[in-house]
Amino acid sequence: MRRCGYGMLAASVLAVAAGCVTGKRAEDKTGLDRLNGENYITDSSAALMVQPVIPLYVGDQKQRATKVTGAVWRGEGIGKSPVGQAVVQIVKDDKVLFEVTSAPDGDFKLFPVLPNGGYTLRAKSGDQSSEMPFFVKGYEVKDLNITIGK
Repeated sequence: MRRCGYGMLAASVLAVAAGCVTGKRAEDKTGLDRLNGENYITDSSAALMVQPVIPLYVGDQKQRATKVTGAVWRGEGIGKSPVGQAVVQIVKDDKVLFEVTSAPDGDFKLFPVLPNGGYTLRAKSGDQSSEMPFFVKGYEVKDLNITIGK
């Protein structure tokens, strides 16, 4: 028959809790008085204070990457063509947060950890550039097609 150590664990926890109380020591009545804390007299200023745990809401913080995909294009209509090797940036408050280079077919993929909210997508190729606003609400933003030049 196996014996569990739960009784010893409970006794240890009670002994530690009783040891945290300060004050004038009273006379022991029984051996259990040492475990239940009755061997100490406490005053209100020395009583053990327990603080409740309050969850802290940080806002729209995420710990998982947001998949941001799209393509960089040049021109419009029938003359529209993909722009490879364009620098694609995610910008917030004039600060570049993430940067990647587009593939030869103009596609780009970024996997940053972005809190929900508004951002700017910026694309540059040579002396041409363009910006467009986008909004993150979740873990995927797709089909961000940005056109540079005309």
